[in-house]
Amino acid sequence: MWRMLLAHGSNVFGSKAWEFAAPLLLLHLSGGNVAVTAVFGIAMTASELTLGPAVGRAIDRFPSRMMVVCISTAIQAVAMLAVLLLLAASFSISCTGQLNGDSCIIWYGGSQPALGCALFLLFCMCGMLEALGRLACTVSVERDWMPTAFEALGEVAFGSVNAKMANVDLLAEIFGPILASLALAIWPAAGFSVIAIINIVSFGPQLALLRAAQQRCKELAAPRSLPEQVPNDGLCSVCSEIATAWPIFLTHPSGIVLLTFSYGLLFFTVLSSHDVVLTAFLAGQHFSPVWLAGFRALGAAFGVLGVSFFDVASHRLGGIRQASGIFLKVQMLLVCAAAVVFTLQLGGSQPAPSWLGGGPCYLLPFLLPVVLSRAGLYGFDVGFNTLSQSLTDERHRGAIGAVTEGLCSAGQLAMYVVSSFIAGSEAGFKALVLASTCAVILACASFTLWTCMYHEHEHAHGEAGEEDIRASVGHSHGDSGHTHGDHSHSQHEATSAYHVHSHPHTLQQERSLILKDGLLVHQHLHYAGPTWKWLVNRKSAAHGPGHEPLLAAAPSA
Repeated sequence: MWRMLLAHGSNVFGSKAWEFAAPLLLLHLSGGNVAVTAVFGIAMTASELTLGPAVGRAIDRFPSRMMVVCISTAIQAVAMLAVLLLLAASFSISCTGQLNGDSCIIWYGGSQPALGCALFLLFCMCGMLEALGRLACTVSVERDWMPTAFEALGEVAFGSVNAKMANVDLLAEIFGPILASLALAIWPAAGFSVIAIINIVSFGPQLALLRAAQQRCKELAAPRSLPEQVPNDGLCSVCSEIATAWPIFLTHPSGIVLLTFSYGLLFFTVLSSHDVVLTAFLAGQHFSPVWLAGFRALGAAFGVLGVSFFDVASHRLGGIRQASGIFLKVQMLLVCAAAVVFTLQLGGSQPAPSWLGGGPCYLLPFLLPVVLSRAGLYGFDVGFNTLSQSLTDERHRGAIGAVTEGLCSAGQLAMYVVSSFIAGSEAGFKALVLASTCAVILACASFTLWTCMYHEHEHAHGEAGEEDIRASVGHSHGDSGHTHGDHSHSQHEATSAYHVHSHPHTLQQERSLILKDGLLVHQHLHYAGPTWKWLVNRKSAAHGPGHEPLLAAAPSA
């Protein structure tokens, strides 16, 4: 386990350092043009949203897990090497390399605007390539390597492993930017190149550690289960993969769509300690850069605290679902408190002492619940990842993981677009705070609905010797099993001990079928809410005896 954690930490550390430095580099080369960073951020999120599903499908088609990591890491390395070449070209043309100067005007200005625009577009292309490579590597390790190696430990133990992985992410988020800021402080001109090289160097330990982990785990060394082939209907290969990934996600069993929707809504927010929009608003309220850096680090620290408490809560409460719901409700309550404080300006509008940032007093009680809410968010993040990893069909882990990342990017992109229109004033930012609060409330409602509609209990699908359920559900991802209602009298008592259901299965759920009391029985999470058949029967009962429903009842989900 520690090899995979260190490998993941090595990659995330370099990525977070570069993620912190990239906007500063754009500001440096554009002479302080903030629009450049906004366009770059939109390009990154848009690429993950549009091309991410195709990347996920490509991951699923590789039988070798190590090959996926090697190719995605090579793509990241090529993108960062191209960035180094662009930096060399930029500084050699017209930049003096002084961070506090105004001479770097080759992008979106100066005497050579065409050259500046070309360099900016090339930088965006390199950034998009690096983002897609990082997406492929992250999805492969988190969504495929982790459940393959540790899912057999059980849900709670697997959640503990995910909690350790989340702490690695948070530590990288704290120390990656710190290293980047030190590099820029020591080498104002060459600091960006140093950070890019650090990111490239981090790929080596990652690959070595993952290879060592694969050699020690026979499940990781075994070839992956590949998905079925789907005709492209005359589309290009990328469009065909995108068109295939979304239906796989939308028809996946166990309520993955509703579960992922609750998670993706949390990314439509400005109520985050490291959010760009909130940081810009606080900077406009005269909070110092040192104070803002401390605010971001404090949010990450409470995230670590939340992850640690989630590990304890999942053991004490008896499951991941129960703990996830509690942590999401905690986040919702704290976000609502922040919205009330900001809307009513509780604490007054007079300036706070300079050692507290110097902004209006009401911002301090507003920022306190924002920081505390990170504990709830990161705790729920661990729970969601554990549930999603366990429920996702191993043949489609890449596609489901990439679509999930794309939906999160969609939430961020929507907030960036909305913010560009209304975030320029305090009234506009207040609207963003209220919209963020509504998104968290809707996320909590969606997760609660998922827990109510999807249950886990032992149930049967058919009689042994009649028609093997494995054959009927094993060929297509969306095929349903069969319910047998004409059991013989000798099987009646055995059948009455179980719920008999018909619903689609993942490959793991198919393997879990066992012969018990003459029936094929297993236990897993599946839809157990109202169905069309139930609604029709209710309507028929309401009309009284002798009234038949006008519409035929659909099969149970």
